[in-house]
Amino acid sequence: MRWQGRRKSQNIEDRRRLSGGKKAVSIGGLIIAAIMAFLMKDASYFTNAVSQQGGQTVSHNTNPQQDQVAEFTSVILANLEDTWGKIFNQAGLHFRQPKLVLYELKRMGASGDFAFAYVIAHEYGHHISNLIGTLPKVHRARQRLNQRDSNRLSILLELQADCFAGVWANYAGNQYQLLEPGDIQEGLQAAASVGDDALIGNRPEKFTHGTSQQRMQWLRAGMQSGNVGTCDTFKTAGFLHLLLAIAIENDYYLSQVD
Repeated sequence: MRWQGRRKSQNIEDRRRLSGGKKAVSIGGLIIAAIMAFLMKDASYFTNAVSQQGGQTVSHNTNPQQDQVAEFTSVILANLEDTWGKIFNQAGLHFRQPKLVLYELKRMGASGDFAFAYVIAHEYGHHISNLIGTLPKVHRARQRLNQRDSNRLSILLELQADCFAGVWANYAGNQYQLLEPGDIQEGLQAAASVGDDALIGNRPEKFTHGTSQQRMQWLRAGMQSGNVGTCDTFKTAGFLHLLLAIAIENDYYLSQVD
């Protein structure tokens, strides 16, 4: 990715020097350490450089590797802000930027920078789902459903976040020239690597995020269209009146941010 020298977000709270032992990145309260560690193929990606002495948090200096990851994260967050701010502004809707909290980071890892950016964009996609009203509706609906149907709703929500990540990638490549050759394939491989079947095998009754094929499909759909209206995973699912009701309720919001 061509990320060096770009604008950095001001919506970052850097707790790397005073983290109290936490090992994660949080966007609007969403913790994404586990999926990042998996994508980076290194369980030590999130390191704890903070020790406890007498119950007090001790501050340690960061190193150049941590600073580079933090800078990269800040640039990607800034581009997400620019992209979604533009989309919402064009639709005449108010856009609220979330805050990202950095804890202890170590290095980018072998999977590449766009794999990392995809994870951030996916979690940012949940923020978009929250703004358009889908996220709270799904959470309320899941409380009234059996486990199977609750999981199916969860999958549709996660696939929508993948699609929103793809919409961002379309803007990042076509309007901001952030992407380099190979980045798209890198993102699709990252999505495939966190499919439920890749993580837990052929146990569909346990799936909550979608198969590798589904995750690649919806990420690709957003990438190719650059259109939020493409990401109505609930409407295209075609099952359960409850799901269709949620989709119909959100058609207005989705059409406003096409």
